[in-house]
Formats: sequence, C-alpha cells, structure tokens
Amino acid sequence: MPEGLALYYAVWPCNQCDSGPSDIRRVVFDGGAGAFREDRPLAFFDGAAARGYYPLRRVLGMSGSGQTLAARICHAGFCEVDGLDGAYPSADAELRLWVTRDGGRVWEDWGQLLPNTWIAEVTDDDVLVRTRNIWHAREDWDRLTNKEWEEMLAHLSLLGLDEREGWDERFRWVASGEAHSTPPGPTPPTVGGLDWWLVGTRPDGTLAWSAAAQGDYLLAITDQEGSVERVYGATDWVDGSFIADDLLVRSIFLPDSRGWIQIAAVDLIDLATSTVHEVEGLTLPLGFDPEMGGPQRGYYHLIAARPAPDRPRGEYRPLK
Repeated sequence: MPEGLALYYAVWPCNQCDSGPSDIRRVVFDGGAGAFREDRPLAFFDGAAARGYYPLRRVLGMSGSGQTLAARICHAGFCEVDGLDGAYPSADAELRLWVTRDGGRVWEDWGQLLPNTWIAEVTDDDVLVRTRNIWHAREDWDRLTNKEWEEMLAHLSLLGLDEREGWDERFRWVASGEAHSTPPGPTPPTVGGLDWWLVGTRPDGTLAWSAAAQGDYLLAITDQEGSVERVYGATDWVDGSFIADDLLVRSIFLPDSRGWIQIAAVDLIDLATSTVHEVEGLTLPLGFDPEMGGPQRGYYHLIAARPAPDRPRGEYRPLK
C-alpha cells in the first residue's frame, strides 16, 4: 500500500437487512509502523442533533488533494426523498453544508441548503451542489395540509426556491455563488457496440471506462471525446479510484467455500504492468446470512481513494 494514501469506506451494520450505511471510516497506511490505521471523518457530527448520514455516497465529498472534505448534514426534520417508501422532506427540514480544510479536525458551517441537495464536486476552494426540483407537483405532497405546504414554501424561498417550474436540477458553487448548468457527460467509447460504464478520470485528464462482453470484462482509456487510447481485458468488473495515471484502487467481493459472497478485499491495479496486487491487511469481513436466521456482521464498502490529509498520526487508531 503506498504511504500517504487514504481509503474512505461506508460502513454497513449488516447485509440483506433493512438498514442503510451507518458511518464512514478512513483507513490510512502507517509506513513507520507497517500497519493500517483508521479514523471517522464525520465524528464531529455525533449526537442527537445531527442526522442524515444516508445515503453516504452523496453525503461526503472529497477534493482531489484529500485535504478538503464537504458533508451535508440534516440537523432537523427529514431532508431528502426516500425512494423506498415515497417519503418527502418535512416542512421543518434543516439541511446544512459543512466543510473542513484539514481532513476533519475543524469543520466550518457553510450555510443551509434546500432539501434534497447533494454534493456533486469538491475542490480545495469551493463545493458544487446539485438540487433536484421536487416541489413543482403539489399532489406529491398530499401528506401536508395546504397551510403546511405554504409555510414550507415560504421557509424554502429564503434559500432560493423562488420558482418551482421550468427546471429539474440546479447546480451551483456554494462559495462563489455561481450557477452551474448541468455538465454534459463525457462521450463513451464505441468499441464493440458495448454499454460502457464510466470508472473515473485519471490524474492526466483521460477517462477510464468498463464494460462486460460475453462473460469477460474490458477497461478502456479514452480522451474527453471518446477516442480510445488503450483497451485492457479483465477477469472481473473494474471500478474504483485512480491514485495515479496507471494505478487504480478497487474493492472486490469474493465467494467463500459455499459460494456465498463473504469477503471484501482491496486491490491495486497497475495498468503500466497489467498486474493486480491484493492489499494485504485490508480483507474485511462482509456480513451475509442466506437463511436470515443468524447474526449478521457489518462490512465496509469502498467509496474513494484520496491522498491522506495532513493529520497527526496519533489521531488514528489501529485498524481492527
């Protein structure tokens, strides 16, 4: 594992159960001790007043440098659409954006956001947020009385909800206040007529794409216009975070002796040498109970890899 790298994980209390992820952990490699250590970037928000960790992939964002983190925290009410039961934000929802420039030691309150706003991008100077328009259809809010509906709109108008018609999504940079149109998606490759999934942007600006082809898997490197530079074959689906132009970190799941998915492992894929290395010490337990009758263990799911923030080593604890 390279020194100075941090891996961010969503922690799920169990698998195949009625629960979402409960926390985020950050794992770093301590080269001096030859061991992994971890901490909780969102520990600042522990307590009854701060809610809304779910879904974690859109709650926490990290800059490319790994020094600046942004978190959306629901401080009151219910702040998002729940696709499982059709619930909408409550009239008293208070969603706020918090930013730390030192990896999570000190957090700054950057102000209140409209409910159902998510973090789209984080730089060391600004945060791009995306808001979905969920207020244009009054019939979707039948659980609110007309009085509650008008009170909610009056409350949200102070946050920029001056018009509810004519838009589906809005992007804006929080610090600069600049509006940002929906960015066009990059052009996928046309190799093989396959459906390509964007893996991510490499540090040199080129893009990586993954596809399945008759039981095999492919990884393609393209420019922004979709022109293919290289294509690799793979035995597994390729996804993860680039930490160098040719070094990709991915999380994989492995079957146990019964064929059930039981182990989450971390690999380093080196495209320069076309080799894959399992990261020793980061094979983590995955809870899976096919009978739903016994204890279920928690597991980690890799979110992203970033440079480790500049924090004293003593603030990390040994990885259990």
